[in-house]
Amino acid sequence: MPEAKRLEDMSLAELRALVARGKPEISPVKRFGSSFWETIDPAPFVKSLVTDFPGTVKGIADAQGALLDRSLSAFKSGDYGNAMGHFVNYMIPFYGPILDKAGDQLSEEDYAGALGTMAGITAQLIAPKIMANRISPKSAVSARLISPKQTAVKVMPPEKVMPPETAIADNPLVKQLIGEIKKAEIVRKVQETRYTQERAKRMAKSLQVGDRVSGEKGYYKELKPLAGELEKVEFENIRSKFSQENIDNLFNQIKSSPNLDFWQKISARRGLAKLFGEFGGAVPQMGELSLLERVFGKELIGVIKDKRSSWEKIKEQGGNVANVPRAVMSSFDFSAPFRQGLLFATRPKQFFPAFKPMFKAFGSEKAFRAIEQDIANRPTYGLMREAKLALTEMDSELGLREERFQSRLADKIPGVRASGRAYTAFLNKLRADVFDDLIRKAEKEGLEPTKNMDLTKQIANFVNVGTGRGHLGALEGGAVFLNATLFSPRLMASRLTVLNPAYYIKAAPFVRKQALYSLFTTAGAGLTVLQLAKMAGGEIGADPRSADFGKVKIGDTRLDFWGGHQQYVRMAAQLISGKYISSVTGREITLGEGYKPLTRRDILYRMIESKEAPVLSLVTTLLGGKDIKGDPISIPKEIADRFIPMAISDIYELAKNDPDLLPAGIGAIFGVGLQTYGEDKQKGFIALLKQLEKRKKKVKSLREILGQKGQ
Repeated sequence: MPEAKRLEDMSLAELRALVARGKPEISPVKRFGSSFWETIDPAPFVKSLVTDFPGTVKGIADAQGALLDRSLSAFKSGDYGNAMGHFVNYMIPFYGPILDKAGDQLSEEDYAGALGTMAGITAQLIAPKIMANRISPKSAVSARLISPKQTAVKVMPPEKVMPPETAIADNPLVKQLIGEIKKAEIVRKVQETRYTQERAKRMAKSLQVGDRVSGEKGYYKELKPLAGELEKVEFENIRSKFSQENIDNLFNQIKSSPNLDFWQKISARRGLAKLFGEFGGAVPQMGELSLLERVFGKELIGVIKDKRSSWEKIKEQGGNVANVPRAVMSSFDFSAPFRQGLLFATRPKQFFPAFKPMFKAFGSEKAFRAIEQDIANRPTYGLMREAKLALTEMDSELGLREERFQSRLADKIPGVRASGRAYTAFLNKLRADVFDDLIRKAEKEGLEPTKNMDLTKQIANFVNVGTGRGHLGALEGGAVFLNATLFSPRLMASRLTVLNPAYYIKAAPFVRKQALYSLFTTAGAGLTVLQLAKMAGGEIGADPRSADFGKVKIGDTRLDFWGGHQQYVRMAAQLISGKYISSVTGREITLGEGYKPLTRRDILYRMIESKEAPVLSLVTTLLGGKDIKGDPISIPKEIADRFIPMAISDIYELAKNDPDLLPAGIGAIFGVGLQTYGEDKQKGFIALLKQLEKRKKKVKSLREILGQKGQ
């Protein structure tokens, strides 16, 4: 009889078989039902909460902390896939341990149990929305007792928002407006004549006043008739086709629209007024048109846009076309949190609650509108607008969108608009929440931010900078053009602002304190992650002159947790030191030395080249004649590469080079930088280094020969 194995000598498969023999077989249906009920059953949690509140809270915290311990343990044992999985679950409040349980069930091949657990999580997420839709207005008090979040949605449920097309179907007045604008002739060529007539009228009024009043007082009286912008005219007057009652009716439709907030109604009516100018109609600005579209529908806006000049049409379409590749490359991920929102990741009360709206906005246009409405219903919304907090939109002019999704043409590609909604929803929710939190803190310190607009504007600017929406200064007027040439100009501006000491010196004390808190806590959190990775056996780039600086390196794969800040620190270190460290070979190169040396100008050019928008980068690649590897260019491949989502491309490279690290691709989906390359990707550069080394040896040998002859 063979000797029985000890438990510690058994393999995992043998242990599972032993456990299976000791318990009855449970059908898949029962395993699914058991896991599902265990996930959604509130009774054990409520009982524990009532009987032992401190112990329950401690248990939740311990369960979350255990995931970090499991992640660290897996790293130490070389199981990087599970390590990343546990770490991602650790970053998800409350649901992390449940997701980890589902992962354990999958590893044990209990597929029915894992499916039941995931179904339970899904049921928990969608149940509040179903309940909110079914709660009547009479039970508002009960709704508040059930969940404060439900009442927040009830303020303006998307179901109450009347689609513009529905309003138009029953509104002959809007149809008449469409018809009259269609028939109106373009009168742009007589614009200067009309300006001359208007100037003559104003001058006559000014002269009449000047004849009656003299001196300083007379001077100011004469200026009044001359004040005001001259009315722009682009098509024939349509005002005469409508009675004043009908015009008032159109204005009132905007004022009573549930699709717009107070400030948007002001802008929309300003746009409508331009259509009914005294001398003729003018095309409203793009932002005003997008608001009018929410009230009157797309057909009216299309007719108005037809009255624009050819140059305006070319500019808009050019921007839409040029930005399509970037929108596609930025799609099919949830990268806003750890890319643009990284600086506020250490404000957990504002950062983590923005995840749920992000996921909901990805799946539903109505959910995205509800998130917009929720922000608009806040008491501080007017303050946000006045302070110029960057609350971006999806249907507005290109400059008011998130810069990665500035293309209406790209919205027609399946998945791109959903990705844009998710990106915008996360950042808007985060900005609004952080802004409200800072306003409350300022009020507690007695700073009165509602009265001190200088302070409030600095708070809004700090929030904008912290979420990748930097101010472009003198280039602000050319934001759309910049966005067509650079991948993310506002993100670049924000990162440079965060790293600029002058920003902190000039900031108000309250804003300086909050900005430094975010900077140092984010840096501390990043260094903690790097230290944990190092303890687990990962390689950490410590030299700021190397591209690997501050990254976790596992084989040929690099993980970058710094949200775009690291690149500028590295560039500064290289420019100041005059040294460059190859991230592939580790060789130190002195800038400006040797045959065809790498110079500081080359370092700057490389940085700018890496920030180019897809279309411009294609042009520069074609002009260079070689790709990044130093190989001849394949034009179809270069074009195709600019229509592949970055997250998918990064994960594909990872799977191709190191499949065991594939779970690390989850980080790329949420905005963690992921690069996989070795000598092959930089073989052109390495070949150049080898040539330089050979030339140095030849020069050295020649010097020795000459020296011997001289003796």
